[in-house]
Amino acid sequence: AEGHSHRMTYVGVFVALFVITIVEVALTAIDPGFSIVIPLVVLSMAKVALVVLFFMHLRYDSTWYSAIFTFSIPFAALVLIVLAAVA
Repeated sequence: AEGHSHRMTYVGVFVALFVITIVEVALTAIDPGFSIVIPLVVLSMAKVALVVLFFMHLRYDSTWYSAIFTFSIPFAALVLIVLAAVA
């Protein structure tokens, strides 16, 4: 049986992670005139989601695991935002 290659999916995820990282670095290197905490948290959460869904294969696993992960993302973002505000 011939398996389906996910190579292009992984290349696409890599490119997305690379672009998000470039945006994060650019936000910290320039002074955009607004607080960058929320955009950085959102971008970080997007990277976490991509890594967990594709490189940890959660996308191909049970929807129950995906639901638990998706439900926890807002709480993790809130923790990061509060920690950034306190620092």
